[in-house]
Amino acid sequence: MTKPIEEQLAMIDRWVRLAEKAVADDPGGFLMVAKRRTKTEWYIKRGQSGLHYLPKSQENLARSMAQAAYARDFLKAARKVRKELIRIQTMGGERSAAIMYHKLAAPYEKLSDARRKLIRAYVLPDEEYAAAWKTLPYEGKPFAPDTPEIYTELGERVRSKSEKMTADKLYRMGLFYRYECPCVIPGIGTLYPDFTILDLREREEVIYEHFGLMDQPDYLKNVLWKIDQYQKGGYPLGWRFLCSFESSAQLIDILAFERMIKDRFGLGKTKKP
Repeated sequence: MTKPIEEQLAMIDRWVRLAEKAVADDPGGFLMVAKRRTKTEWYIKRGQSGLHYLPKSQENLARSMAQAAYARDFLKAARKVRKELIRIQTMGGERSAAIMYHKLAAPYEKLSDARRKLIRAYVLPDEEYAAAWKTLPYEGKPFAPDTPEIYTELGERVRSKSEKMTADKLYRMGLFYRYECPCVIPGIGTLYPDFTILDLREREEVIYEHFGLMDQPDYLKNVLWKIDQYQKGGYPLGWRFLCSFESSAQLIDILAFERMIKDRFGLGKTKKP
């Protein structure tokens, strides 16, 4: 399953509006960004005049000029991608959003590091997007004083050995995840899924829950409630919501878990990043 083309087009339209505004706000002229060892300098050229040094006090001018230049390149790429998507949509086809992200990140990727620092990118390359996602702060559930101290290979504290196994497996597969990151479900409130995994291809968050006490009636009722709430909240089972089950008589099948993750995230051989 991929992000529907209608959704991809809506995203492009939002970015196009932002880019068009940046172009409309362009103060005009040409901006040159020069790297001088540890210092970056800006120069502008307008009309027939030569290059003029731009002091730090005029950083906002440099940012506006750099943003407008980037926005013009972005608009060219966005209109081309939009045209391609409409053609595919007309034919009744689908296409992974990964292609859209890759093509729309290109105008940013070609910029120097000094220019990148001046602008706000509409679409980041995969590596930078993943790094930003991974470092977003959040507050998970607190640990009770008597909770055993169990840590993953990344040094994160988890509540059980099965959660440590899951976290370590995801890490070795090269997947980015958050442990017990709050998930707000409209009309219900906040749930804390075991893991929230990033699908970098489609740039979607996928929830994974391991239900380990399935032979307990009260626990089972809560599991069924949770599955229903996640689906109502926009996390359909099998795509944006994955789960596994365990009881005292039937332990989790590690190989089945690994196959499920590989299939869902399009992974090949298991490897450590």
